[in-house]
Amino acid sequence: MRIIPVSQKGFHKEHLNRIYGAGWVIMDRLAEVILTHRRECIVEIGMGASTAILAKHAKIAKVKLYSCDNNPRKTGKPLFNGHTIYKGKSFDFIKTFKDTTALVLIDACHAYGVAKLEFDFFFTRLLEGGVIFLHDTAPPTEALLDPKGCHDVYRLRQDLEKRTDLDCFTWPYTALNMGLTMVIKKEKDPPYWRQ
Repeated sequence: MRIIPVSQKGFHKEHLNRIYGAGWVIMDRLAEVILTHRRECIVEIGMGASTAILAKHAKIAKVKLYSCDNNPRKTGKPLFNGHTIYKGKSFDFIKTFKDTTALVLIDACHAYGVAKLEFDFFFTRLLEGGVIFLHDTAPPTEALLDPKGCHDVYRLRQDLEKRTDLDCFTWPYTALNMGLTMVIKKEKDPPYWRQ
């Protein structure tokens, strides 16, 4: 991969997308593995390039995909029969959501408080061994920490790294170069060989 120096001013996701491509390769590769071992629905908070990837895996695994976004330009038609799109805020979507999840992507509002509320809700609905992905958790420059960029969702990653009820790993060079954190919910009683 060619490294291109970029000034901190005018650094936008659209620009990064042109430089690095879609960058969802980690989530794309791991989704199949996760759904092979934990077969429940997928939830996506914030639609975008990730929607097609998650729809592909949901369709193959024969599980439901729920996508939620407040931006009417992003909320088009469902991509397959098991795809439900909620047009509105995640707070309202959460009030209606009842399913258990195997995989969740949180990538909408990048404010710590909102992302934490979304994470806390879906972590309670996540199967043991299930995964939550968080986007924008390791931005490459401080200039991206404004509300129009990655804001302060990186603080949620820092909090999660201290917890003992989950495993947390961050890829800083993926997902539009903004970082992708993978959180795995630990099993309460894992077999002795996995302890």
